[in-house]
Amino acid sequence: ATETAPVQTRGALQAIQANWTWTFFQMNRWRFAQRTTQVKSNADRNLSEISSWDLRQIVLEIHDQFEKALSDDRGLKDLPVDDWAMLIEAGSMGKAYRPTLWDVVARDAIAFHQTGERGLVDPEDAFEFEASSPALQGVNIFRKWKPAQAEADKESVTDKDSPVLRVISLYQQILDFHADDEDQTAFHSADLDRLNWARGVAVANAEAEPDEEFCKALRSFIEQCGDHEISAMARFQLAEIIRSESPAEARMIALKAVDRYPTTIGGKQCHNLIAQIEAKELTVATERTWAKPWPALHVTYRNIEQMHLRLVKEDWEERLLEGKPYGRGIDQKDRERILSLPSIQDATVVLPQTDDYRSSIEELSVDSVFVTETISPGAYWVVCSHRGDFSDGDNIVSTTLVWVSRISAVNTTDYQAQLPQHTGYVVDVESGKPI
Repeated sequence: ATETAPVQTRGALQAIQANWTWTFFQMNRWRFAQRTTQVKSNADRNLSEISSWDLRQIVLEIHDQFEKALSDDRGLKDLPVDDWAMLIEAGSMGKAYRPTLWDVVARDAIAFHQTGERGLVDPEDAFEFEASSPALQGVNIFRKWKPAQAEADKESVTDKDSPVLRVISLYQQILDFHADDEDQTAFHSADLDRLNWARGVAVANAEAEPDEEFCKALRSFIEQCGDHEISAMARFQLAEIIRSESPAEARMIALKAVDRYPTTIGGKQCHNLIAQIEAKELTVATERTWAKPWPALHVTYRNIEQMHLRLVKEDWEERLLEGKPYGRGIDQKDRERILSLPSIQDATVVLPQTDDYRSSIEELSVDSVFVTETISPGAYWVVCSHRGDFSDGDNIVSTTLVWVSRISAVNTTDYQAQLPQHTGYVVDVESGKPI
């Protein structure tokens, strides 16, 4: 029916058929994967018998249908995507990113080939490209790249049916198609998508790592885009990668996108990333039992100038009856109850300033923060907050359960007996004398 349809509609019908077949395959892949490969030529494929095909046949059918739909004589490049609004679900980026029906189908074909489906086990000579290859270099270098051809120091590629090669070819076709457009949105969009895909597929070698080359390519891409809004998306991706090593630099990169394109998707992503980088962090860890010599409070903080501490007495027996012997798993109700308890001691600690948006760790002795002579034995909550009122609004409140004790146990276990025997002493923690 596709071949007998009017010439103007054949490409669209072929694209619909390719997507339908692909969807059918995705829903039934497990069925096709369990079948024995049949020895049939391409001419023997009849779509009405699709339920009896093997894995190789249906993958070839999807591949061939996309190839036919994207061929120049099908005319999809001349069909504005707006004219097909009844068949194509509108995206969130705007029509400039996919201006023609050919662009939509080409992206569908790329998505199919990116799955790596061959219908067969990958060959031993499966095509791969290295991080130093043109895949992660400038757009003009990439457009001229012929990976399937022999190079000066390499043999020609034998894996001619590689899905990776097909993805490279499709990105090159899209870039060539839109290279001279007055509106460069579709061109830049394809180039950025190409870089993201290549980063995930490239193999590290002695010359380069995928992430390093990707960052270089993103910086070049941002410069090439100039004032185009898509640069905000590239800035977000670049900032996201370097955030762990240099959060301050990542923040500056993202700020430029927010300043220029605050309402775009990339601008909003950068806004959220900045909020994460600037977010406050405060946790306190310490030994569960406090006794002389007093242990330390290990404070992990970020973007905070000072912390406020409370030492709160806990009713241990009541907590045991509630089935909560530990300080973990604090829910909102438990948190509110702890904050409502009267404070035994309060303290404020000024923390060393940091301006690099990294987490820092400060170690404080318990007796340098609290007046330990007045703390009687028992269970306590150490509550910390970066706000003095310990409120929930724009604040971080953490709790740690400790036990203040004047006694300790020194014991040994005899494993030579028929049953292990435990012996020992309960001693005064300060003098070491048995009690």
